[in-house]
Amino acid sequence: MKDKVEAVTETIPSEERGITLSRRLFVLFTHIYLIPLAIAAVFPLYWLMSTSLKFRGNILRFPPQWFPDPITIENYQRVFITNPFELWYFNSLVITISSTFGAVLSAALVAYGFARLQFIGRNFWFAVVLATLMVPESVLIIPRFGLMRFFGWIDTWIPLILPFYLGGGAFNIFLLRQFFRTIPLELDEAAKIDGASNLRVFWQILLPNLKPVLAVVVVFTAIFNWNSFLSPLVFINTTEKLPVAVGIQMVLAGSQAGPGNTGAMMAASTLITIPVIMLFAFSQKYFMQGIVLTGLSGR
Repeated sequence: MKDKVEAVTETIPSEERGITLSRRLFVLFTHIYLIPLAIAAVFPLYWLMSTSLKFRGNILRFPPQWFPDPITIENYQRVFITNPFELWYFNSLVITISSTFGAVLSAALVAYGFARLQFIGRNFWFAVVLATLMVPESVLIIPRFGLMRFFGWIDTWIPLILPFYLGGGAFNIFLLRQFFRTIPLELDEAAKIDGASNLRVFWQILLPNLKPVLAVVVVFTAIFNWNSFLSPLVFINTTEKLPVAVGIQMVLAGSQAGPGNTGAMMAASTLITIPVIMLFAFSQKYFMQGIVLTGLSGR
């Protein structure tokens, strides 16, 4: 057996053996470099969750208690007892799901128009859409507030949901347009020869091929809406209508009273983080594929 291995090794050119060794060393050093970075990235999340499971007397101990011993859920109980946290959570779910659906649908339609339809000033208007990325949200909040007050929509969820049905956001439009440009035009032409309209081509032929980039849009938009703070703070006045990102500030205000409320703050933050982690875990395959594919088009 040893002679066979030596015979096979001798048949491999020295240049290829050198390349293989270099690749192995590169992979080894890459892992050595990335493992500490991964630990540093995950550690704050671990510390958040472990602190939420500690008794109030162990939260500010020095030296710190690295593992909660004993484990308690009193911090989670305090979050739900002192605040309408389950109502805030439900509000955030409704707002996030509704606005994400609108953003995905409207951004896909607008991107289809920019990528597939021919009209006067197409490139100019696409540049205008991209230029809106440079306008911060805080600049637009005052005219938006005046507009929503004119329609009587203050202290409702409409200002938080409706704008996402009016284009879906410049960044989402850009991602979807880039992906549309990677799909051959022959698919559209063949469908139109069979009598399909532009809307039918979009809905039945192109949209099913958008799963990877749609996952990217869903993740980005859902995280943005789940963590949105400024708009709900401006447009919502009733405590029972607040999303969880704003409602948690009440828990944070109470955390100044002592380590017991600090544990409640850590518990609330953990509960807010869980949906984001689950969303990325379920969409990770399509998300990574979409990030790669949206950069392949050079047209």
